[in-house]
Amino acid sequence: MSTNAIVADYKPKGTFETINGISTYVIGDKSSKKAIVVVMDVFGMVPLTQQGCDILASQGFYVLMPDYLGDQALGDGDIPFNTPEKIEKRNKLFSGVGNPQTRAVDLVKLGEKLKSEGFTVGSIGYCWGGKLIMIAGASDAFAAVAGVHPSQDAANCKAAIGLYPTKDEDPTAMEPFVKIAKDYKLYSSVHHGFAAARARLDDPHHKAEMSSGDCRLSSRNILRQPNFDRRINLIDDCHI
Repeated sequence: MSTNAIVADYKPKGTFETINGISTYVIGDKSSKKAIVVVMDVFGMVPLTQQGCDILASQGFYVLMPDYLGDQALGDGDIPFNTPEKIEKRNKLFSGVGNPQTRAVDLVKLGEKLKSEGFTVGSIGYCWGGKLIMIAGASDAFAAVAGVHPSQDAANCKAAIGLYPTKDEDPTAMEPFVKIAKDYKLYSSVHHGFAAARARLDDPHHKAEMSSGDCRLSSRNILRQPNFDRRINLIDDCHI
């Protein structure tokens, strides 16, 4: 299965709706009754992550990305966390609008809303968002979740799991979660953040890896479920 090409100068194709009181980027076919909730990284609502949503929508899904961080999302200049000011800003984010436990509750509410409307629901999370989706995956709202990049909260997740770590993740720490994953690929030549706001599209290899990651999510994807049941069929038609 092919996906749309990743481009650097990209104009998002979706629209914004207020859902459960939260501004949410939405795109795709609602009649498919297959929804994917994308949870951003700490850099918030940026065109690169929206482009990922658009690619998933092009494969027939209804895709939603809540703007959980708003104007408190971090910028490129806020990392690494090597000054007192940067650390303070990070801590303020994680204790405020970016508190993972609080936002996971919001994510579950969105998943439950979609499920009540007849959708089969999965979720994909990047970095900070990966933690949220694993916490939320302990509920019954989601049939499957995919972490790009993974979180140790996967241990309590009831949903089927896809894990896609990078060279920056500790292999030893990841080992227990790799064993329970329904789909797994190590992106050993790219950095943490390669598939979202910090993607390096000026580097051909990094761009290709981001594109292949989107291909994996859309064709091996978390929601290829015959008859809309809760069995996960991870289709092996996108070799990376």
